[in-house]
Amino acid sequence: MTSINAPIYPVPDPVAEAFLEPVKVQLKKLRLSTASAAPPANMSAHFRVKSHLQLVRERLEPVGSFIVKEAKGDAGLEMRVCHHIAKQHWPLPTPPGEATHLRIHEMYRNTLYKRAQLALRPPLAVQHEPRTSTPPPPLESHDEEGSPDEMPALETSTSFGKSVKTKISNISRRVTSTFHKSSPSATQEEQDDNEEVEEEDEVD
Repeated sequence: MTSINAPIYPVPDPVAEAFLEPVKVQLKKLRLSTASAAPPANMSAHFRVKSHLQLVRERLEPVGSFIVKEAKGDAGLEMRVCHHIAKQHWPLPTPPGEATHLRIHEMYRNTLYKRAQLALRPPLAVQHEPRTSTPPPPLESHDEEGSPDEMPALETSTSFGKSVKTKISNISRRVTSTFHKSSPSATQEEQDDNEEVEEEDEVD
């Protein structure tokens, strides 16, 4: 980065300190994230160890989130707070002539922007084949012998009705025949008819 003349702020800056009071615990963690306190790069082959810069970036993120929220678009206040962090809490070495407060501002702004973009992305849906509703299987026709389709239920009930009707008719004829036989005015033809009815009953 090119050298930029920063505004002259008091060191320490009481305005910036009062502003950053709610995140003093996070600032202490950031201040202690020095290169000597970082874990060695090849500590274990089975674990991915974060680099020193990654550790500093992660510990700066909550502080930067607080600054953006509380500064509410006041760029001058935000730069003043970043300048205070660069002078009092920044764990990385500062190259000569570098505007460290701008580096801090750029670092947490980029991190917050990436977080916001990731939050806007929809989660990756598990790829499943679309489920199609399978229609119920067609009713199988019963072709075997004795299946319900072949049972003559209607014919049986019809023949049963005819049989009952015939018997009622025969009983009626018997009653009529008995009545005519007891009557002296019964003709020969009526007697013959009654005999035929009795013969039919005997056959049934």
